[in-house]
Amino acid sequence: MNKYIVLALTLLMILGLMGGVAVAEDSELPNWNIEGEWLITTTFNSTTTERTLIVEEQDSNGNFTGTLGPVGGEPTGVVNGWVRGDDVYIEYTRPSISDYESYRVGVIASDGKSMAGEFSDTSSNEGTWEAEGEAYWIDYYKAAPAVAAELLKEADIDARYGSGRTGGNHIADVAHEMGDTTDFDGVSKCDVFEYEYAVADYLNTKDDPAEVAYPVSELQSVVYEGEGDLFGDHIDDKITFTFSNDVFHDPYVEVTFETAQELWESWGADNWTFVGNTAIVTLNREYGSPRNIVGDSVIDISGIVDAVANDVVVPEDGVKVTKQ
Repeated sequence: MNKYIVLALTLLMILGLMGGVAVAEDSELPNWNIEGEWLITTTFNSTTTERTLIVEEQDSNGNFTGTLGPVGGEPTGVVNGWVRGDDVYIEYTRPSISDYESYRVGVIASDGKSMAGEFSDTSSNEGTWEAEGEAYWIDYYKAAPAVAAELLKEADIDARYGSGRTGGNHIADVAHEMGDTTDFDGVSKCDVFEYEYAVADYLNTKDDPAEVAYPVSELQSVVYEGEGDLFGDHIDDKITFTFSNDVFHDPYVEVTFETAQELWESWGADNWTFVGNTAIVTLNREYGSPRNIVGDSVIDISGIVDAVANDVVVPEDGVKVTKQ
């Protein structure tokens, strides 16, 4: 069995099969929608063939189905595959030839007008392929008017304000303020939290304000991992604080519990790390007074901020500490 077939079969084992379609298990979403007609050229054993690839439907996860056949002719088989990021996988099955399959693994070009990669099949052929067509970039980020519409809906505020000629529309105001690009107040829509904050701030401070809620990073869970039930009596004990949005370090961290003694970063007995929407404190030396925190509740946190440097939010009733 040649190396490309091994590669394709390995991909299938790693990615798994669902309904005959190879479905990647990781969470990477497709950058492109490749639905439409492609002229696909395949070269192997000094032979070059041209076929028409028609991708009929691609779902939100990037899995697609379609057909492949001679240029200007009827399809000779079915295609299943996926797009993940800029990567593409195409599996062709031809019912008229028993157990025949071919595999194409490749990359979509940055302009979306071509894709190319390695070819292999169950007849031990190996080579290369390229395709010409048009893929469409998938934009996952909402522009300011759409963000404003969501903020207004959450606040139960009508987009229209005032009456007659003296009135206006909050969403139209946001669209006008956005201008010719999708940036808003100098913030890219790819910076989701900061972008929503900028839109909310505009709605709340413009003439005829809307009074919508600002986005926050709210504490969602607190999980203790350690040898015993007390935090502070074993090196490498740790607590993971998970928030609704990304968080950042703003020394020094102080965590207040409902009954247990506070945690102060300035003691130097623990190490704080921040990854995405989590803050993790790990013990690097034992406390003189270990904390009995399991079952207790965190009621306040300082020294941890959101993407616009505002303090994180702790729910009014606090968040109970659980043990993993």
